[in-house]
Amino acid sequence: MDDNHDNRLLSDSDVNAIVTQLKAQLLSDFQVNVGKGVLDWIKKAVLVLLFALALKGISGDRAVLEAMTMQGAK
Repeated sequence: MDDNHDNRLLSDSDVNAIVTQLKAQLLSDFQVNVGKGVLDWIKKAVLVLLFALALKGISGDRAVLEAMTMQGAK
């Protein structure tokens, strides 16, 4: 076995630097993923709203919207 690999030690400052970098990367990745999730949710909400408005325009009354929101099923 190579002796150079046996003598590798990390100082406390090395460990702190690695941990700091990992924390920063994890936080950045988390924020990006949350942002993507929120944007996807907004896109879906806009599409549902547009679809509901299109159905209202086709039907000419609020019956379709009430059925979609379950208010008309009382």
